[in-house]
Amino acid sequence: LPKKKKSGPDRDDRITIKIEKEMWKVINKQIRDHPEWGVRSVSEFIRRAISHELEEKASVTERKVLEIQLRPRLLRADSHCRDPEEPRC
Repeated sequence: LPKKKKSGPDRDDRITIKIEKEMWKVINKQIRDHPEWGVRSVSEFIRRAISHELEEKASVTERKVLEIQLRPRLLRADSHCRDPEEPRC
């Protein structure tokens, strides 16, 4: 008989991902080399990396890009400035 899935507060909704051993070693070394990060495990590192990536993607989609077309200033006939490259113009 298949095991009955738990429900309620005791249910474990975590999933398992597999990473290559070499990747695990690199991440583990970075964790040991950088205690100032406050990361204690490879799984915590991966969770933070994924969370950071999702936040970054969300912030990019929230940004608005305004297209501003710049044109040389139109000079009035009585203007003393004739050269648009002149800093005073």
